[in-house]
Amino acid sequence: MSSASASASAASVESANTHTTDIKAPLWDHVTILERPKTGGGNALWRCKYCPMQKLSSYTRVEAHLLQKGRQGIGKCPNVTYEMLSDMRKEVERCKDLVERSKTRTVSLPTAPSSSNTADTNKKKQEQEGACFCIGKKLGH
Repeated sequence: MSSASASASAASVESANTHTTDIKAPLWDHVTILERPKTGGGNALWRCKYCPMQKLSSYTRVEAHLLQKGRQGIGKCPNVTYEMLSDMRKEVERCKDLVERSKTRTVSLPTAPSSSNTADTNKKKQEQEGACFCIGKKLGH
């Protein structure tokens, strides 16, 4: 999957072999999904492509199994090598970056001052200049 001819969208990344990866859950590609949940989200029945592990669980457990995270309620995959682990971690990070970049951002634009604000500012400046002028005359007199 490292040679991905990436055409990224908000939901998926397409690789050279026209396989679509869910960028929000890229590690589903490393397991065989035997049964999907009836509704969106939830638990799926899956089998690891690297060991005989078969479970009914969420993506979080798939991630813990493949990335060898402890204390997640599932065993670590014994057949994932250090190189595979490194590649999977990079893939997860790349997909997180794609998700982050695809989010819409709110950008505040500068507002032009209204004519009443400009008039008030000019009036204040004139008052301040006048006060300085008067003080200067009194001191100089």
